[in-house]
Amino acid sequence: MTNRVVYDKSPLAIMIGIGCFIGTIVTFFWPVLFYGQPITVNHLLILLSLAIGLGSGFFMWDAFKDKRHVSGIGFSLLFVAATTVCILIGMGQAMNVITKAEGAAVQASSARLNHDRQISEARINMEGMKEKSEAADKIASEREAKVDQACRNGETSTCRAARLSATTAKSDATQARLLFEGAEARYWALVAKLDDFKPLGSTNPELQVIKEIWHEVTGYDSKTIEKRLQLIWTGFLSFLTEIGTLNFLHYGFKGKRRLITIKTIDVTPKQIDYPPKQKTGMDVLLDIVNNSPEALTNDQLAKLMGEHKAVTSVRVKKAVENRLVRKRKVGKFVYIEKA
Repeated sequence: MTNRVVYDKSPLAIMIGIGCFIGTIVTFFWPVLFYGQPITVNHLLILLSLAIGLGSGFFMWDAFKDKRHVSGIGFSLLFVAATTVCILIGMGQAMNVITKAEGAAVQASSARLNHDRQISEARINMEGMKEKSEAADKIASEREAKVDQACRNGETSTCRAARLSATTAKSDATQARLLFEGAEARYWALVAKLDDFKPLGSTNPELQVIKEIWHEVTGYDSKTIEKRLQLIWTGFLSFLTEIGTLNFLHYGFKGKRRLITIKTIDVTPKQIDYPPKQKTGMDVLLDIVNNSPEALTNDQLAKLMGEHKAVTSVRVKKAVENRLVRKRKVGKFVYIEKA
């Protein structure tokens, strides 16, 4: 029996850790992803520091768990240093975006104020044109009534003068009405363009409440408070997502630790008795020749082996070629003996 430590994986913790890692990338690279800033050496340093921070944090837990305190402290210092580098570089990137956003906000505010001034002037002009149009209509009505009175006695010089005056007044009223309609159209056109402008106020409305509270407590300038809050918020989110990535992934892969007992099996090879190897014809021939007290002819060897002498002659020839036996000629007989 042997004991072994195993770790149960947690799929939910792994999924949350992956989500936190994606959030970490977004918090460090949001100027590139959402504001179109180019990738610089600082972004590569962020990736390098992030890899060092997550790796050292992962091994830090294992070192403390195995009571290797020196290694754990070393990994802890490395994690703190890498995380600090990531956050500082990320806050520097955020500062660039905030500065550009403030400049854009100032320009947008100036354009909005200028547009509001134009709307106010257009409204005053429209109201003035409306009063002139109403006055011209009233004059035209009065002169039209005088025409009826002047022309009761026929087409006299007084009638012609009254009719000419009424025609002139009616023409003036028509022109005043056209000027009023033009002023009114310009006013509503300027009002319709208000949707093209961003509302005046904070560059980050989500921090407006915190900014107001901090302003009441500390008395600092609102713009200064807003800038500091945005930097602190960026650094806090980066640190939060990195810690979340480290803890959830470590727990997901090596969180649940169990000790299991494994039954060992004896795998010692046993002695196996193999059947004896059967002898070949060459083995039989060599046994007979080596154990014979005297040399043998081919015919004698064939009888002892129980085979045809031609077969024995072939075996003898091979044995001589391999120098296993030798031939010796005595008169007309050829004897076969051991080498």
